[in-house]
Amino acid sequence: MAKIHRFIGDFTLQRDEVLISDPALVNQIKNVLRLERGELVELISTGDAIVFSGQISDIKKDNVTVLVSDKRVIPEDDNQNKLILYCAILKKDNFELIVQKATELGVTEIVPIITDRTVKQNLNFERLHKIAQEASEQSGRLSIPEIKESQKLKDIFKEGIVSVDKIFFCDFGGPVFDFGDKKNLTQKTKALFIGPEGGFTTTEREMAIGLGWEILTLSKNVLRAETAALVGIFALV
Repeated sequence: MAKIHRFIGDFTLQRDEVLISDPALVNQIKNVLRLERGELVELISTGDAIVFSGQISDIKKDNVTVLVSDKRVIPEDDNQNKLILYCAILKKDNFELIVQKATELGVTEIVPIITDRTVKQNLNFERLHKIAQEASEQSGRLSIPEIKESQKLKDIFKEGIVSVDKIFFCDFGGPVFDFGDKKNLTQKTKALFIGPEGGFTTTEREMAIGLGWEILTLSKNVLRAETAALVGIFALV
């Protein structure tokens, strides 16, 4: 069975058709994926949480028309394993890699954090949102993880985190996580904190412990920050 390509955006059904006019999506359909008339697609409308299924009926220079044969409402997310990733901003394009892979693995929300040892502090949020959208489409997700504005870790310590049932602070000092035992991961919403290239400072670690956050050690070896993020996500989702 051929793969049905999925696209996420703000789509509107008129009669039995959806007209795609977003230049980026049109370019992706025409020039990147090289789809043709008659190919099946799914359109995830973020505005009203509806999935449109149909086939491409027309491809023009500036737009693509999809003839819709079916539509369904996206059910509310009852997932008991929601995960919010708090990750230090990393050098080069490593944070972009984390956004892409975290999206594929099912992370609900991504929060860039600035720690004592964070070097890079600026992010291209437009690019990050695009990466998350494409990763959602590629992996078959029905939603795009929300990417929040950057926060200072010390402010999070001060203000706390609401609506989170369990907080894991990824750092050395606790027992190595048992990947075969997830019976203690029944919380509806969890948060995972990943530090920068140099790791969290002693002060940050002590503050996390003082707040009752669980220290999560992922390996006996020292992992790179981007590796730790992906391993931690896989452990908790």
